[in-house]
Amino acid sequence: MVTTNIKVRGYHLDQHGHVNNVRYMEFLEEARYDLLDPHAELLLTWKEKGVMLFIVNININYLQPAFLGDLLKIETGISKIGSKSGIIHQEIRKKDSKTPITDADVTFVAMNTRTGKAMPFEAELHSCIQAIAGPARPMKQ
Repeated sequence: MVTTNIKVRGYHLDQHGHVNNVRYMEFLEEARYDLLDPHAELLLTWKEKGVMLFIVNININYLQPAFLGDLLKIETGISKIGSKSGIIHQEIRKKDSKTPITDADVTFVAMNTRTGKAMPFEAELHSCIQAIAGPARPMKQ
C-alpha cells in the first residue's frame, strides 16, 4: 500500500466551496502513479513485450466533502488479483481522520497492444502484478 498526501487548493474547489468531484478523480490518479512509479522499469519491460495495464472501470463513493486547506491522505493498493483483472482500492481521508471521505475501486486488465484485446494474467504477468501489490495486506473495503 502507498500513501499520497495532497493539500486542497483553491483551484480544486467548485462553486459550492468544496472539492469538485472531478478533482477527486485526479487525486486518485495521482495516487495510482505513486503506486506504479517505483515499478516503472518492470512495466516498461512488459510494454516492450506488448502488454500494458489499462483501467476499465472506476466505482467511486463520495462520502464527505473536503474544503480549502484540508490535508488529504490517499491510501492506494491492489486489493484483488484475479485471472483476468485486478482491483486497486483507494481511500481518501482527511490527514488525521480514520473516516474515509471518498473511496474507489479501480478495475484494471492487461491488454495485448498488438491485438488491442484484454488477456488473462498468465503466471509471469500475475507475478509482476503481485510484485507491484507487495505483501498481502487486506485493505479496508
